[in-house]
Amino acid sequence: MSITKKYFLLRNKEESLKNPHKRNIRSFETINDILEFSKKLSIKKESKFLDLGCGDKSFIDFLKGIGIQAEGCDIDTTNFETDKLPYSNDNFDHIMLYSVIEHVQNSDHFLIEIKRILKKDGNLIIITPNFKYCFKSFYDDPTHIKPFTVIGLEKILKIYDFKNIFIRPWTVNYRKFIWRLPFSFFYCSKILPFRNDENNFLPKIFKGKSDTMIAVCQK
Repeated sequence: MSITKKYFLLRNKEESLKNPHKRNIRSFETINDILEFSKKLSIKKESKFLDLGCGDKSFIDFLKGIGIQAEGCDIDTTNFETDKLPYSNDNFDHIMLYSVIEHVQNSDHFLIEIKRILKKDGNLIIITPNFKYCFKSFYDDPTHIKPFTVIGLEKILKIYDFKNIFIRPWTVNYRKFIWRLPFSFFYCSKILPFRNDENNFLPKIFKGKSDTMIAVCQK
């Protein structure tokens, strides 16, 4: 078994000890907020959703629980570097990569395959560390291979002809307020003192710290 698979098994075990339902609700609400904020179709009951790098599949189970058609695969069954993704062309309304793309060296093959199975005008959702603000800790994860900044992520999506690219901090408090700021990444990384999951007794105005970004774009 490769170090990547071993590490993902360990991470999935650690995540299962947390509160996945609460995390999944926050993720779902934040993703839909940014889709609507950037004038894209949100995730609805008639949507077909694919989670690439789905881990313990808790997010898929959450989506199915609210009536959304959701599927997923991970590196235990599919090599994102080389394999053809096991889905037909023009199949999904939404495809999500949550902490995945930074683990993939051959992003050329991966993004071509994603574009193949995404419907016309369908949404690609990417959540990944912003290397500009997390460069000191990025390689603390031994399976991190390819770091991205906002500029780098936007450029690679343009290379593969994705359109309507919108990139903002991955934060769950005062999202629309923060996303309007011209210095939103600096605000989330350097000014806000606490993450959302830290110290529940603090006012929300002090929470939302994040070195992660979310990109949404369309085929």
